Amino acid sequence: MVVLFDQADINTGITLQHANAIVAVGVWIYDFVLTFDEEVEFILHARWRMPKLFYLVCRYIPFAILAIDVLRILQPGLSIEVQHFLWVLRVKLNTKYQSCTTFFTINAYAAGIVLSCAESLFMQRVWVVLGHKYWRLIVPFCNFVLISIPVVLTLTLYSSSSIVLQSPIPKITSCYISEEGHVIIIAYILLVSIKTEILGIMLYHAWKLYGELRHEIPLVQILIRQNVFYFTCGLFFSTLLVVILFAVPAVYFDVAADLQIVLHVILATRMHRELWNAATERGANPEGIGSDVFASPLSDLSNSEAHASNFELKMVPGSVLRHGIKRHELWNTVAHLEASSIGNVSAAVFVGPLSNLPDLEAHS
Repeated sequence: MVVLFDQADINTGITLQHANAIVAVGVWIYDFVLTFDEEVEFILHARWRMPKLFYLVCRYIPFAILAIDVLRILQPGLSIEVQHFLWVLRVKLNTKYQSCTTFFTINAYAAGIVLSCAESLFMQRVWVVLGHKYWRLIVPFCNFVLISIPVVLTLTLYSSSSIVLQSPIPKITSCYISEEGHVIIIAYILLVSIKTEILGIMLYHAWKLYGELRHEIPLVQILIRQNVFYFTCGLFFSTLLVVILFAVPAVYFDVAADLQIVLHVILATRMHRELWNAATERGANPEGIGSDVFASPLSDLSNSEAHASNFELKMVPGSVLRHGIKRHELWNTVAHLEASSIGNVSAAVFVGPLSNLPDLEAHS
């Protein structure tokens, strides 16, 4: 049976396919160019800790994901099984494997790695807001386990259940996924459920801390605002993706997933980088956080300077202490933020400028 395709439909399909790729690549490149100066500043000066490694993975692996998809789309003559020639040490190796299947598998595992690192950045922020107590670490740790194990199982089932076929339409992408059994949706449904839980925790602590301490602790104000905003956006985009995957055929899954990865990674990296910028800013700040508020880490100070910084910590406004925020908890939070490469901050970041304190409290 010969199936004939109208040329107008073929042109429409090609246009839509290219438009989807252009949107994903365009959004990613636009965000990268727009924040390139901040990117360079962060890479050069942020401390080399695990959050920074997560950030770099989230920031640069999507380039490979998008490049593979664009390569697949721009090669309409690519067959499922091809002869691939690889030069290693000037030796011509003839390796036969499934090209399209390899493209889809690489993208699936790369996407899983990127999303796991992005969620790790979100979990770190949750731990900071929870007071970074070790018994409270169970919340982000359980969330990470609930994400990692099902994602690995989902990717395994994804590779075994996906059927990659050649497109019957000429000049359209040479291969696509015809059936996945909606296995990949499980990972995104799990992502939505975890984000809903995290957003609930964030809203609770935002209500508890923001209304009470926004004037005394400037960085907490920024932290809560960013967390609620970025977590809400992440939940919205993840929910939208699940709805799209249920509504469209499996052929469009990879296109929708690419855009979701781009948006999710942009949210995670912007959230981490903007808080680092706020914590290291030296100029005037509209929130009243300027060069008088931010100081270098205590490890870089002399004994007299360290004693002075410790004295600043003791001069926390009385309202902060009345609300149950202990001095050592503030100090531990500062140390955790330092260790998390968010910035070179001291206790003064949290307590605000000493000039804003009442004379009685400043001399107590």
